[in-house]
Amino acid sequence: MSQQERSASPTERPASRSERNLTIAAHLSGILGVPTAGLLGFVVPLLIYCAFANSYPFAGSQAKEALNFQITIVCLFAVCVAMAAMSCGVLLPLLILPAVLQLVFAIAAAIVTAKGLPFRYPFNLRFLRSDPRPSTPVD
Repeated sequence: MSQQERSASPTERPASRSERNLTIAAHLSGILGVPTAGLLGFVVPLLIYCAFANSYPFAGSQAKEALNFQITIVCLFAVCVAMAAMSCGVLLPLLILPAVLQLVFAIAAAIVTAKGLPFRYPFNLRFLRSDPRPSTPVD
């Protein structure tokens, strides 16, 4: 997908520097979840989404994307723990998979959104979806 295809539509304004900083923080804060088994990785994206989704649409959409990814990572970690427990520890090295995915994709997302482009994680359970209703009432 080219940069022009991924950029915002002509009617949307480009992301400001402060909005891009919020998206970088939302994606990179997931790294906090690495040492805490994913339990702290969702806090900053959730705060950014709740506080800035209406005033900064790009930051809100990227915070939602980051939040969905954090929830996905926690689910993956739970599955890895269950598999390691059922295998009596044979699959214990599998527990590093969520941490590696978190680090790689958080850095990739921060790089892309720093340029003002939207980032979508290649695999993500979409718990929070876009609201299909229009944001302004239709006459």
